[in-house]
Amino acid sequence: MKKYYIITSILLFIAMIMVVVGAALGGAKNLIVKNGHTEVFENNSKEIKNNLKEFKKININTSDTNVKVSYGKQFSIKRSGNNKEMSTYKQTDDVLNVNGESTKLDTTIGFFNNKYDNLIEITIPNNKKLDEINIKNSDGRVEISDDITSKMTINSKDSNVYLNGSDINNESYIEADDGQIEITNSIIRGGVKSEGINIENSQLKDIKTESDDNFRLTNSSLQNADIFVSDGTIEMYQVNVNGKDNKIFNNDGDIKINQLKNSGLNISNNSDDDSIIVQGKSYKKEFKNDETNTNLLNISSKDGQINVN
Repeated sequence: MKKYYIITSILLFIAMIMVVVGAALGGAKNLIVKNGHTEVFENNSKEIKNNLKEFKKININTSDTNVKVSYGKQFSIKRSGNNKEMSTYKQTDDVLNVNGESTKLDTTIGFFNNKYDNLIEITIPNNKKLDEINIKNSDGRVEISDDITSKMTINSKDSNVYLNGSDINNESYIEADDGQIEITNSIIRGGVKSEGINIENSQLKDIKTESDDNFRLTNSSLQNADIFVSDGTIEMYQVNVNGKDNKIFNNDGDIKINQLKNSGLNISNNSDDDSIIVQGKSYKKEFKNDETNTNLLNISSKDGQINVN
């Protein structure tokens, strides 16, 4: 192990000398260490914006790239990043296809940072709406603003997804594998799956959500919603319930609900403890209240406390 650190230190020292010499010779270059090899990495980042013809559908397949889709003045695409890693696009009939794959750098040594992160930014005019958006991305942020489409499919890995102002139908599916999903001011139908989910000021209708970690819903409403958490906490604040087919299940974790509006309750818990607390009073195994209400919330937990205030 000591020999490994000595060799590594020598390589880094040599690399730093090369950087200083390169800068002295007028070369604005960084060095990268990839798989034990040292290479020169030129700082040639840039930003390119192109106006486009009208399109109805977007397909994006990228990695190590941030993606943003929103309203703007016209149909356009802006691409930022290193010249060698710049995403490409092709427009065929009513479809815009964007592809790109960045080269991940294990270690960068030098004084010159890239001016731009890898970015794809697409805009459409305010008075237009797309038929469909499909995004497959890894190691990059996905952000969609405004009610820009009614059908959306997002498959994102090792990255976060942000939706604001969306209104999507029940054919939509949003997944952030090993990432977070944040939704605000939206109407969401279909499916949502992520490591963690945070939703504010929104409506969940005809939807199934799955979270490997925490789920948080604030100042929102449920209608025919199925919420599942495998290992984490479910938190709800100021939630309005519509209809009788609303289900919450936590496999391993607590459920905390405050200021629930307009709803009957059907609560069950498999824990042996006094693990159901409603308005400060404890119950074992189950609690039912106002089951004939046209609006009903079914809450269950396999291992965790349920607290409703």
